[in-house]
Amino acid sequence: ESSTVILWNVVSGRQIRSINASNVTSLAFSPNGRTIVTGGGDGTLKLWNVATGKRLRSFAGHSDWHGSPFSGPEVYSIAFSPDGKTFVSANSDSTIKLWDTGTGELQRTFAGHTSEARSVVFSPKGKVILSGSLDGTMKLWRANKDEPLATLIALDKTDWVVVTPDGRFDASTAAEKLLQF
Repeated sequence: ESSTVILWNVVSGRQIRSINASNVTSLAFSPNGRTIVTGGGDGTLKLWNVATGKRLRSFAGHSDWHGSPFSGPEVYSIAFSPDGKTFVSANSDSTIKLWDTGTGELQRTFAGHTSEARSVVFSPKGKVILSGSLDGTMKLWRANKDEPLATLIALDKTDWVVVTPDGRFDASTAAEKLLQF
């Protein structure tokens, strides 16, 4: 399936460039605005030069949901680190992957969600990553470690529980009443 990414000048309203990509489901600009990464419905990511529209590199590593014939390896979200040296991608395979922008190498896979990972973002200093999933959780990850710092479980619109891997937790007042000790 073919996709075209069109870049616009927001002041003039004129088209700057079009990039012929394939099956684009997500994209992100690098912090300096010189490159973008697109994510596809086939699980691949591509780095593009904004000025020329040329593809610089491809990244492969996401797969479908545990081999399910009903789910493809769709990339739902991409975020660059503040320095632009790395980026993360969230995928239907329930993982978050950290990539080296310069080399194209996969640096780390964050596994822990039990359903599709739909969103991902870096903290302002780039040391922490936040991911969100259809499993109803958000996870905080150190960019340099595989284990989550904490998991936020949303019970409803106002009630929540936060749990750390070593068993510490906090909860909203109403959620504390639901917890069995």
